[in-house]
Amino acid sequence: MDLYIQIIVVACLTGMTSLLAHRSAAVFHDGIRPDPAATD
Repeated sequence: MDLYIQIIVVACLTGMTSLLAHRSAAVFHDGIRPDPAATD
């Protein structure tokens, strides 16, 4: 059960990190050069 919880925690952290990176990258690119096709 411990391993299961550990896997879930790691998965959540990875997901949040990638989500934050994606959002900050989108904002960064939006500020530099607005591109309607880049937004999802």
